[in-house]
Amino acid sequence: MSISRRSTRLGIFMLALVMMFSLALPTALAASGSVSSATVTEGNNVNVTVTFSGGGTSVGTVDAYVSYDSSVLQFVSGTNASGGGGSVHLVAVASNDSQSSFSFTLTFKALKAGSATVSARTNTFLSFDEAEIGPASGSGRVTVNAKVTPTVKPTAKPTVRPTNNPNTTPTPTPTPEPTDIETAIPVTVDGQTLYLWRSLKNVTVALPEGYSANEYTYHDEKIEAGLGESGLVFLWLSDDKGENGAYYLYDETADAFTKLMQLSVSASGSYIILPLPDTLAVPAGYEETTLVVSESLSVPAWAMVKQSASVTASPAASPEASASPDASAAPSAATPEFYLIYAMNAKGETGFYQYDAVEKTIQRYAGEVAEISPAPTPTPEPEQGEGLFGKIFGDPTLRLVFIALAALCLILLVAVILLAVRNHKGGKPPKGPKGGQNPRHQDWLDDEPVPMDQAELPAEDQSIEGPVPVEESMPASEADENDDTPHIYPRRRDS
Repeated sequence: MSISRRSTRLGIFMLALVMMFSLALPTALAASGSVSSATVTEGNNVNVTVTFSGGGTSVGTVDAYVSYDSSVLQFVSGTNASGGGGSVHLVAVASNDSQSSFSFTLTFKALKAGSATVSARTNTFLSFDEAEIGPASGSGRVTVNAKVTPTVKPTAKPTVRPTNNPNTTPTPTPTPEPTDIETAIPVTVDGQTLYLWRSLKNVTVALPEGYSANEYTYHDEKIEAGLGESGLVFLWLSDDKGENGAYYLYDETADAFTKLMQLSVSASGSYIILPLPDTLAVPAGYEETTLVVSESLSVPAWAMVKQSASVTASPAASPEASASPDASAAPSAATPEFYLIYAMNAKGETGFYQYDAVEKTIQRYAGEVAEISPAPTPTPEPEQGEGLFGKIFGDPTLRLVFIALAALCLILLVAVILLAVRNHKGGKPPKGPKGGQNPRHQDWLDDEPVPMDQAELPAEDQSIEGPVPVEESMPASEADENDDTPHIYPRRRDS
C-alpha cells in the first residue's frame, strides 16, 4: 500500500514537471518564417511574399534580411525593404498589439533561366512588449523559365492590285523612341563612367520617403530628379547597358555624385548617409573607418578610439568579406562598438549621429562639434599685361587693328611735320610793280598785300616834299622764275 502511494506521488510530480515544460516550450518555439515560391518567365517580374509570425504572440518589431542569387534575380522594390546585389533589408514596426505577424511583398526581375533560393531570417524579432520572441527563418524557390520565341508561319501575301490613284502618299513608318540608356548623359563617379538617366519614368525603385520626381536643370539641360523639401538632389545612374542602376546624391557645388546609402533602425526609421561638409570637424576621440551594417551595406563612419592600448580596431571589412549579417551584428572584442555617422533623418535634420553596433540603436550626438572657418582666398596679383593694353595685345584681331591705327597716325604726323617745314623754308618775297610805281610790301605769311604808305616811313623821311628822286635802279636780288623783268626798288638819296 505504501509503494502504491509513493508511485502515485511520483507520477503527480512528473506530470507537473511535464506541464511546466510544455508551457515554456511555445514561448521559445513560437516564432516562424516563410517565403513563398513562384515561377516566372525570363525578363519578367515576380512577387515573393516573406512572412514572420509570432505564433500567437503580439508582434512589435522585426528586423530581418533576405538573401537571393543576384545572377538570376534582380531586386526591384518592396514594402519596407531596401537593398540589392543579393541582400535585402526588411524593417517593420507594429501599430497596435493585435498584430500577430509581419508580411513583406518583394518584387524581383528574372534575369536568366534557372532557379534561385530566396532565404529570409530575422536579426531582431520582438513582441509588442519588447520581449524577445525568438529567431525565425524560411526559404522559397523561384524558378525562371527560358523565354520561348513563338514560331510564326509566313502568311501568303495578297496580290496587290493597282489603284486608280497612283499618287497615293505611303503611310510613314513611326520612328521608335530612344531608350533611357540611349539618351543618358555619361558622367564620371570615382574614376568610373556611369550614365545619368534623363527621365525617372521607367525607374521601378522608389525614391526615399519625402522625395518625388520633378524637373531639374543639370548642366543647362532639363532632366528629372528626386527632389524634396530638404534640398537634396537624387539622380538615377546605371552602367552602359542600363543595368545595375541606383540613386546617387548629387552635389551641385562640387559637381560630384555619392551613392545613396540608407541606414534603417527599427526604433528610429531610416537615415540618409551624407558626405561630411568641409566646414565641420570630426569630434575628438574618433577616427575614420567604415561601418559594415550588413553584407550589402557599408557606410563611411568614425569609430570611437579604444581607451585600452591593447585593443585596436580592426580594418573595416568589405561587404564580400562578411560571411553573414551575424558577422556585423555581434562585433568582436577588437571591433569598435560605437560609431559616428553624418546623416539626415526623416525630418530633414542633418548632423552627427552615434550608432551602437551592439544594441543596433542610433541617437543624436550630444557632444561638441567644432566648425572649420574657410581659409581666406588670397587676392590674385594682376598678371603682367593686364588692363587695356593687355586685352588688346592678348587678342590677335585687336592687336592687328591697334598696329594699323598706330601706323596711320604716325604717317599723318610725319606728313604734317613735313608740310610745316616746307612752308617755313620755301616762301619767297612778292614781286614789285613795274614802271617805277611805289612798291607794295607784302608779308608772305599773310594772304593780302600790305601797301607802304608815307605814314609807314620814318619821321625824317616825311619832311621831304614831292616824290623821291631815283638816282639809280637796283635790280632785285632774286628774279622770278617765270618773269625776266628785273624788279626796281626805290632807294632814298643820302642828303
